Amino acid sequence: MRTPYPLSVEQAMLDLGRRIAIARKARDYTQPELAAAAGVGLSTVVGIEGGHPGASIGNVFRLLDVLQLLGQVDSLLDPARDEMVTEAGVTKLMGSTTASSTVRGDLMRGSSR
Repeated sequence: MRTPYPLSVEQAMLDLGRRIAIARKARDYTQPELAAAAGVGLSTVVGIEGGHPGASIGNVFRLLDVLQLLGQVDSLLDPARDEMVTEAGVTKLMGSTTASSTVRGDLMRGSSR
């Protein structure tokens, strides 16, 4: 038996769904048109816009890509905006890989990717 989602999670999913619906309407897409352009079923678009907890993140990203909003995902969990990351030190958490040096450089410059 699955446990119910916390209210904060349900609210965040509803908010995201509403924002996707607003973005879709602003671009003059109908739900069926967005579904076809994203390669998902109509029920997927309806579910995501309705905040359904079973929506996959991949399908959400497909919609965002069609709506030309996928770039906004970069600010989600941006290490430069996470106090715990900056307090712990990026070097300690990420090691010395090329990717981590890129992130460290971003943090030092105060930019987010």
